[in-house]
Order: sequence, then C-alpha cells, then structure tokens
Amino acid sequence: MSKEPFTFRNKYHVFPGDILDYYVINAEVPKPDDQVDIDEALDEWKRDVRNADDSYQPWGAQPNTEGNWRILLNHRAWCLFWSIRHPSAAVRELQKLLLQEFNESIERVTAKARAALQRRLREPPS
Repeated sequence: MSKEPFTFRNKYHVFPGDILDYYVINAEVPKPDDQVDIDEALDEWKRDVRNADDSYQPWGAQPNTEGNWRILLNHRAWCLFWSIRHPSAAVRELQKLLLQEFNESIERVTAKARAALQRRLREPPS
C-alpha cells in the first residue's frame, strides 16, 4: 500500500487575520520519505522562507511567541527535508549544518521555557 502524495494544504497564519496571506507558512512540511513533487516543494520552501523573513521586517508587528515557535519548527522541518532530498549535494550538506543549529536553538528555547514554568509554579499567586 503506497502513501498518498504530500500536499501543501495546511497553512499557519503568523499574524491571524492576514487576509492577503503575506505572512503564511506551511504548518506541515513533508518528511524526507514523503512522496512529493520536488519543484512544488522548492516553491513552498522559498515562500516559507520569504514570508517568515517578512514577518520580522521593521514595517510590521513582530510575531508572538507561538508565531516565532512555528517559524522555528517550520525552518527546522525544511532543513531536515532538504538535508536528504535536495538535488544538490552542497545544499544537502548546508542543510545538515543548519538542522544542527535549529535543533540546538530548539533545545535552548525549550530549556528556557521549562525554567520559566518552574519559576512560575514556585511563585505564590498574586
């Protein structure tokens, strides 16, 4: 039984209410073993990178905590995908390095969030 081809249907709006979809990224990125059109994946990847970058430009609002986290996870997922599936060996190697950096960033953010939660749980209610 073969898997269904991956489709880029599930989107995340970095800024809710963005009716023009300027700041939309894929909520799901294909896994390295998913059946996916590579040209479409390249287009979606470029769009995610551009839209995430635009989310941090000085002319607009900054993403909230959830938006930042989703962007981080989106970029990490793309690095994982392209570290295996990109047609260029040089790009695959670069994506492997970036994947390691994203994993380290996620570990740091997770540790800080846990520490903040632990502090909050120890504080008496105000």
